[in-house]
Formats: sequence, C-alpha cells, structure tokens
Amino acid sequence: MADRNGSPSRRVSLRWASLCLVMVVLAAGCSTPFSAVTVNPLRPVSGPEWDPGEISRESQAVLDARGWGIEWRSRPAAAVVALNAAAEDPRVRRALVEIALAAAIDRQRQGDRLGECDGLYLCVAEQAAALKGAAPEADGRVADRASRFAVSRLVDRYGTALWDSRRPAPALWVGPLRRYQWVREPSTASEVGRMPWRRVVPVDRFEVQAGPRIEPVPGLGIACVGKVESPRGRLGHGDVTQLRDGSWLPLTVTVEFGPEAPLRSVSFRVHDRKKTESLEAEGTPRVLTGDFVTPFAVRTRELERQNFLSLGLLGFFQGDRFSEETGLYPLETPDPERIPVVFVHGLLSEPNTWRFLHAALLADPVIRQRYQFWAFQYPSSTPVQWSSTRLRQSLAQWQRRMDPEGTRTNLHRMVLVGHSMGGLLSRMQIVRGGGTLYRRYFNRPIDELSVAEPQRQMLRDMFFFEPNPHIGRVVFVCVPHRGSPMATDWPGRAARYLARLPVTALEITTDLVTFNRDALTLRGRISPGSSIDSLRPGSDTVHLLEELPMDPQVRVSSIIGCRAGCDDPEQSTDGVVPYWSSHLEGVPETVISSDHSAQNHPECAEQIRRLLHEHLGH
Repeated sequence: MADRNGSPSRRVSLRWASLCLVMVVLAAGCSTPFSAVTVNPLRPVSGPEWDPGEISRESQAVLDARGWGIEWRSRPAAAVVALNAAAEDPRVRRALVEIALAAAIDRQRQGDRLGECDGLYLCVAEQAAALKGAAPEADGRVADRASRFAVSRLVDRYGTALWDSRRPAPALWVGPLRRYQWVREPSTASEVGRMPWRRVVPVDRFEVQAGPRIEPVPGLGIACVGKVESPRGRLGHGDVTQLRDGSWLPLTVTVEFGPEAPLRSVSFRVHDRKKTESLEAEGTPRVLTGDFVTPFAVRTRELERQNFLSLGLLGFFQGDRFSEETGLYPLETPDPERIPVVFVHGLLSEPNTWRFLHAALLADPVIRQRYQFWAFQYPSSTPVQWSSTRLRQSLAQWQRRMDPEGTRTNLHRMVLVGHSMGGLLSRMQIVRGGGTLYRRYFNRPIDELSVAEPQRQMLRDMFFFEPNPHIGRVVFVCVPHRGSPMATDWPGRAARYLARLPVTALEITTDLVTFNRDALTLRGRISPGSSIDSLRPGSDTVHLLEELPMDPQVRVSSIIGCRAGCDDPEQSTDGVVPYWSSHLEGVPETVISSDHSAQNHPECAEQIRRLLHEHLGH
C-alpha cells in the first residue's frame, strides 16, 4: 500500500487543492463578467413594441378592410401582390411588410421545403426601404426592424456565401413580386470582403449576459460578428500583422438592390465595423450600424468551452507549454495610419480580460477612427525582467513589419495600457538598461559567457536596451510598483509552488549556473524564481525599477483602485495592491472606487477614454 503522507495521489490532491485556493484568491479580481448564449431569433417575443412575425392592429385593420382578414395566411404571396397595388399608402405598405415577414418566418420554422422564405425576406427588405422613406416615425421604426430581421435571416442561412464566390449559392431567388438575381461582383467587396472568414453570424443569434451597458450604434445595415480564419496557424508563429486565428470581429452587412425590374439584382457587402464608420447610400453618407460588445461575449463563450481553465491560468500553471504563444496580437485588422493602443495583462490573466475596456473604448467614434488595438500575451509565471524583454522584442518585430521605412507617424505615438504586473512590463519599455544593470548580475563581459548564441542575444536584450522611442504614453492600472503583500502571504507562496516557467528560461538559468558560475555576482547566483518573486515588496525587481528612471518624454498616468472607503486614499487598497505601492511621486493619478479589476470598471474606461482624447492633441 502506498504511503499515506507521500503517495503520488496525495501529492496530486494537495496540488489541486492549492491550485483551487490560489485561483479563488488571486484570480477573484481578474475576471471580466460578460459572456454570450445562443438564442433562436425565430422564437416569438412578447413586448411593448412590434415584433417580427407579429401583425399589428393597424395592419390587421388594413387587411380586414381589403378583404384579406386571416386569408392572407394561406395565400401570403397573393396578398402581397394585392396590397402592392395600393402601396403608395404607407399603411398598406406596412401591412405588406408585416405579412411578408410573418410568412417568411412561418415558412422557415416549418423547414421551408419549397424555398419560399428567401424571396419573402428579400421582398421585406426591398419594401421596408420604400416604407421608411414615406412613413411616419413609428412606421419607420417598424421598417427598420423588419429589414434588419429579414437580412439577418439571409446572413444566418447563407453566411459568407453571400459575398464569397468560392462558396456555393443559388443564382435566383423568387419573391411574390419579382425574382432576384444574386450578384457577387468584385466591386461590391469591401475592405474585408476577401477576408477568410470561418463564420459570419448576425448578433441577434446571441444574447449577451452581464455585459456592459453599451448600446449598439444605430445606422445602415445589420450588425454581425465574424470569426477570422487566419493562415497563421499556431498563435506564436506567422506574420505579426495578421489577425489571430479564431478572432471575432464586429462586422456590418449591407444589402443593395439594382434598378427595379422583373429580375432585380441584389448584392451583399460586408464591412469591418472598426475600420468603416459610414457608407455612401443614395448620395448621402450614412453611419453603419455596429455592435461592439457581442464579439467579445462570443469570444468569451468560445474560450470557456475550449478550456476548463482560462488561458491566463493555463499560462501561469503551464507556462512551459504556452511560452511559444508569447507575442503581440492585433485585436482588429492592422492599420498603419492609426495610433496603436497595446494592452498588457497581468498575473493569471490573458488578452481576453481586456474585453470590457476594449468594448467601452470602441463605443467612442473618435477612438474607433483614430486608434487600433493590440494585446500582448505571455505566460504570467515568468519573472518581470524576462516577460518585459519578450514584450520589447515583440514591439520591435511589430515595428519592423508595420513600418519598415519609419515613415508612419501615427505608429510612433503608441500607447501602452498595463494592468497589475502588466504595468511593470510596460514601465520597463520606457527605461534604460546598460552596463550598470548588467554588472549587478555578471562580472564578466557578455561575449565571454559560455552560452549558445540565441541565449546570449536574449541576455543582451534583457540588459542592454533604450527607452522605446515609439511609445508616447503609458497608462498604469492597479500596478504594484513596490510589490504586493499578497506575494509573500500564503496565496503567493502557494502560487510560487504551482508556477511553471518556460523551458527556454530554465535552460538559460541552468547554463549560467552550471557553466558560468564564476561569471555571476552573488545576486546573479540567486535563482530568478517566478513572477511571484518579482512581485514581492523589496524584491530585486522592485529595487531595479526604483533605480531606472522613466523616459521624461513619455506621458505617464496612473489609475488606482480603492476597494472601499476612499476618503483616505493613502490608506486604501484595491484588495491586491495597496495605494503606497501603486502611487508614483510626480505621476498624475486617478483613484476610482474599484477592486483590483479596475479594467472592468466604467470609471477606468472613462479615464482612459479621456487620456486617449488628450493624446490626440499632443
């Protein structure tokens, strides 16, 4: 029988118990609260306003007066044709739209074996456009909703085939009033028309749960979410200017009809809503509709299904496996004309933890048009010096690929937003290293160390660096500049035991200690440990940051959380980082009523929004 105190099963149980406790204590303030569930848009919804599939009292009165009563249900096409003869009257056209949409929904619910619903949906979109131009405001709202619902169902049914000629689709649709010729011309392809999408789904297929109170932008077209299919493959490889495989983006789909004729052309266009704010329609610029919350909620739902643990937790507890995925990832289609905002997450976190703040910032049209958003992903088990070096390398690689000639001025106005430990990584980008830093750990020149050349280059990048000249502003959010007491308490000690470092970091450490011991100072002989060691008050990382002044050319701001009772901020804490650690003398700061997850707080979003507007003026 296995020994009770030392059996493998007992050790595994203790490890999992420790893991669960650490997750509860350390990750409690790092979750972002909203996700999505799938809903059936064909399901009837009772509410105070008109709902697709419903026949309003006003339209029923029109049907009764024209002898169609309930007979239209058995012969909807004939009823539509009859009503169309008097459609100059907005009340009649509204009744036409309502019964065509109700008939289409009914056919789709029953399986649409005869393929009638597509032609009916197009009839609704066509007639709703005519109704909106001539109807009172209330009828105009009905026209808008009917059109959006009808086009959403077509996107739901055909997806990317609507504009991607590589996908099979029927050439003709037959409606009650005319036939429609489906046209997929290159001229109708927008800036994302050729993007390899895995899926494009209308947002009404999802319900956001516990999401931020950010209303969709009203306008032309229907709001959708699109899942990117990138040729880049694994996350840590490929072109840094490509979107991450599996990303979900906010899209808008518009429909355009050709001249009126028995055979009328119809085409669909898809727009990257982060890049396109408005569209010329009938000679007038029209703002495109946009939903900037649902894509983040859908992405969260997908991540929850893929992993029992979040990527942030996996990156900490299995940092050796996730090291190759370290890098800078665009959160939208890269644009060399827009100012980059780079999110740098903290301990036990990953890029998806920024989704509340990202969605809130995208609600501002100026920010949508002037900025682009990126995220740095790394295993948060690694020490701050190591991770900050990887960030430095990623930013340099990104700059070479995005601006090889150095002529894109907006790319030289980068903004870093770092939360918690991510703020320490961001701070390391605006300080200077050099020989003084190197001699803290080594007493022999770097070229004389017995290490492989890739390891030597990593050490050069870690110790010899200049402030990044492309960074114009850094925003610290709940950053432990002087460490966190939690790193020395039992949760921190347990987390230190559970952390797993990348193999490359372990190899360099082993080679230095084994083959270069005489080249190491006393400080250099001490194991670098994990990120938890970096976060201890009084740690070598804390002393290092105090000795390296930040570049005075960079504008720096702090957002500090105060969990309760902010009457005396100097005595406050966000639950993880006390004020005395977040505060930096001479740095403008804003104290908000928030726990450590300030990046999820509306006050934090508003402050960063204000700073981004301010940044445009400099």
